[in-house]
Amino acid sequence: MDVTIDGASIDSVRAFHDFVADVFDLHPYYGANPNAFWDALTGSIGRPVHIVWINAGLSRAGMGDEQFELLVRLLRDAAERDRQFSRPQLEFSLSE
Repeated sequence: MDVTIDGASIDSVRAFHDFVADVFDLHPYYGANPNAFWDALTGSIGRPVHIVWINAGLSRAGMGDEQFELLVRLLRDAAERDRQFSRPQLEFSLSE
């Protein structure tokens, strides 16, 4: 599965979580917070999946550095975890 997160439309933390819940069909139980996102990344989201975040600077500006960096770190950590366990992978890339 290929997923593109476009910062032109994902300009808040709420918009990010709404997008994630929709694209990965996580409703109605998705908690829309970092812990719920980590749980989805490591348990609910099927593999392989390639996530590209384009126009990421727009997302960063809308949600703030701290929240943006937290979400990016979770994506990178999940990708690294997949590599470590040699499982079908989550791949993540970022384009400011």
